[in-house]
Amino acid sequence: SLLGVEQASYIESWAPIVMFCVLLGLGIDYHMFLSRGVTEARADGLPPAAAMSQGYRTAGPVVITAALSMALVFGGFVRGELAAMQQLGIGLAVGVTVDALLVRLLLVPVLTDAVDRLGQRRIGGGWISRRMDRRSDP
Repeated sequence: SLLGVEQASYIESWAPIVMFCVLLGLGIDYHMFLSRGVTEARADGLPPAAAMSQGYRTAGPVVITAALSMALVFGGFVRGELAAMQQLGIGLAVGVTVDALLVRLLLVPVLTDAVDRLGQRRIGGGWISRRMDRRSDP
């Protein structure tokens, strides 16, 4: 095959569970980096949209570097001889890349902004903005 992976007729029963746990942990870690950057920008007095932009601009490169380095490590599992480790390597490498690049850096900011705008139209002020204001008050 293209990657030199053994063709297995089955997926190991434990592989999806391990992938889920590892990817959940890494996703939470990446989100903590990003949310901390936004919180710090809000504490500096920036409005919510500018704080989101500033936080992602400062923490984004850290998350991208961490995700790509983990994807390379997991990709190394593919070169092993055990089919189970090859499956795990491919799943984790693809999963961590998709999570960091698409979910954390694209979908989360867009959905957060959309929900905040919807809240501003419906109840006269975004609930996310108000919550961030409460958190940044000393």
